[in-house]
Amino acid sequence: MGRQLGFSMIELLVVLVITGLIAAVAGPNLFATLNASQRADDISKVRGVLPSIALNASLLQQQIIIDSEAQINTFLAEPLDFKMLFEPALLIQNNGYCHTSRVSIINESDETMYFNVTSPYCELTELRQNDES
Repeated sequence: MGRQLGFSMIELLVVLVITGLIAAVAGPNLFATLNASQRADDISKVRGVLPSIALNASLLQQQIIIDSEAQINTFLAEPLDFKMLFEPALLIQNNGYCHTSRVSIINESDETMYFNVTSPYCELTELRQNDES
């Protein structure tokens, strides 16, 4: 037999099948990890910005009412890349005291996360799935 100059069709097909199997197994886990990372980043942003708005209200001696991310974006250099809805609207008194509210965070993949904003320091606590109502 002469010298072979390339790969046979069978060898190429085997490599493609193995690559497809690896992608089928690893792909969903990779996307789940990326979504979890984005979710954690969104929550971290909200946990950081709410107490700073309460501090701002105290320093300015001004009451602040927040019902969506639009009002939060006025306090940020870079706007949030997700939607937020407060029910009822979050009231932060001029002394920095934060009244209890519930917030829904809707990320880019339309996943909705539910949280309570608790008094007095605007702390964010996640609601379990069965606590959404």
